[in-house]
Amino acid sequence: MLNYTSFMKLIIHDFIKYQTASQRWSDVSYVASLKTFENHCLKNFPDTSILTQEMIDSWCCQRDTESNNSFITRTRVIVTFLKYTKYRSK
Repeated sequence: MLNYTSFMKLIIHDFIKYQTASQRWSDVSYVASLKTFENHCLKNFPDTSILTQEMIDSWCCQRDTESNNSFITRTRVIVTFLKYTKYRSK
């Protein structure tokens, strides 16, 4: 498992445990996307200690050089992660 370092690290680890226990975790497709999202947040929002809509919007927009399939693959795990965090906050 990668070493997550942001303010999201605890919920990310809980999310991975939940997805693994549910047999819905894929190291191949999810690990890189989740870590890259975390790095994006650390780089672009270094002083933020909560997940904001601006962070999500900046990540979940299709890049000029990105195909539809690449976009979906890159953002799918983040959408799933956001659903998990919403469920956990209830």
